[in-house]
Amino acid sequence: MLKVRALMHINAFIILLIISLNAAIVGCASNPKPLSGFESNGVSAISKNTLSDAGEPINIDTRPTGVVWQLMPEAPGGLIAQGNGLFVSLVKPVTSPKVIAEVGYQPYISTNGRDWAPTPSRIPTSGRSLIFANGWFYNAGEGVPPHNFLGVIVRSKDGVNWEKVYSRGSNPFTNIRYLNGGFVVTGQYGVVATSRDGKHWQQQQIKTVPAFYDADYFEGEYLLTGDAMALYASNDLANWRSLSTENLLSAGPRNLQHNSDTLLLQAADYLYIYRDKKWLLKKLPKDDNEFDYYISKLSPLSEDFMVTNKNKQVLKSRDGINWKVVSQLRPADLNNTCESRCIVYDYQIVKLPEDATE
Repeated sequence: MLKVRALMHINAFIILLIISLNAAIVGCASNPKPLSGFESNGVSAISKNTLSDAGEPINIDTRPTGVVWQLMPEAPGGLIAQGNGLFVSLVKPVTSPKVIAEVGYQPYISTNGRDWAPTPSRIPTSGRSLIFANGWFYNAGEGVPPHNFLGVIVRSKDGVNWEKVYSRGSNPFTNIRYLNGGFVVTGQYGVVATSRDGKHWQQQQIKTVPAFYDADYFEGEYLLTGDAMALYASNDLANWRSLSTENLLSAGPRNLQHNSDTLLLQAADYLYIYRDKKWLLKKLPKDDNEFDYYISKLSPLSEDFMVTNKNKQVLKSRDGINWKVVSQLRPADLNNTCESRCIVYDYQIVKLPEDATE
């Protein structure tokens, strides 16, 4: 399920914009040059001196707990978000193979997580990422023809009426995250767009990176990760330094998550764990405990990392090393709806038991 984007090189002028360290979310419509020698008190670089070469597997306690999380019927589309008393799902238009869709994604709305209805009109994007933040649903992706190679961001309060807030992305966007009181959007060919209010956006580019797939904020620094073993950090979203200059990261797309003292960088086969200024390398399982998708959290403030294995067991961990079963995923009863206790987890709607706690 991990997607790899095509490689492409974009030539552009480099303009270095210095911004105050007190700025929480800042962007620049330029191509900042990564500063490999930039000193920082933030995240340490992954190097031979800081990365454990043990590569031992993570620890998983698979003993069942008897707790069941109920999977609601599959939503119409693969992108789902929850907010304002609604579930919103975006459905990809049906086309022949290798044919670019002439229209954008179709939103569907549900109030109970089971019954869905299409909205009257489509949105002007091919969606890549959908979140709910600050009272709005945000979708970041690619424009529709003739703008199908541009990054576009739209938002809506009700899933029906959408407004375009940014349409000048020099390349398609891949992900949107709400971090440190603002938005960071990653894109193909090293594009990064940022906004504090979700309406006014600025763009920059690290042109040596084929694609960024995820972003995070940890220990006072913004982090970007993507293709070509890329991991970059910045405390002002203008001056970027590479944290993987020795090419020690495994190839492929990746995912970032953190709690109060631990940062996880998930790649295809390995989990990089950052704690107490040190990196640790752990192998991900390849048996029935293989992770079915990306590590996530049930809420931004949660200390628990969550992931599902191939056996549909939900696992949790606070350190990324030791994992234990929380629950078993099973199809919901036919009459179950989601007026309460439902969450969006792993692009599915899940109903939690009445006594579920974080």
